[in-house]
Amino acid sequence: MMSQLQETVAQSPIAYVSWTDVFSQEQLPQYQVLFQGQDAKKYRKELDAYYLPHIQFQGSLGRSKLPALANKQLLPGRTSLYLCLDGTCLDPVETIEELFSLLERN
Repeated sequence: MMSQLQETVAQSPIAYVSWTDVFSQEQLPQYQVLFQGQDAKKYRKELDAYYLPHIQFQGSLGRSKLPALANKQLLPGRTSLYLCLDGTCLDPVETIEELFSLLERN
């Protein structure tokens, strides 16, 4: 059904907001971004400025019992950002710019 609507939605995306969400969930990889460290809230707030419906966020200011973060190393004085897909995470980065660079390459 989405393929039938694709051209119409592209011409007038505002009229089809719900459909664009469905389309992005079907067509885009569903990433997970994990935040761990002292600036986790700051980075999460920065990402709130972007429309990223295909990304799920989880984070912790310190050690975490969240399954996705449980085995991640907490680096003192630093915040790590992990980009994950299907349960596999890339090496951590420390800036939003690096995170977006990873998203562009993957």
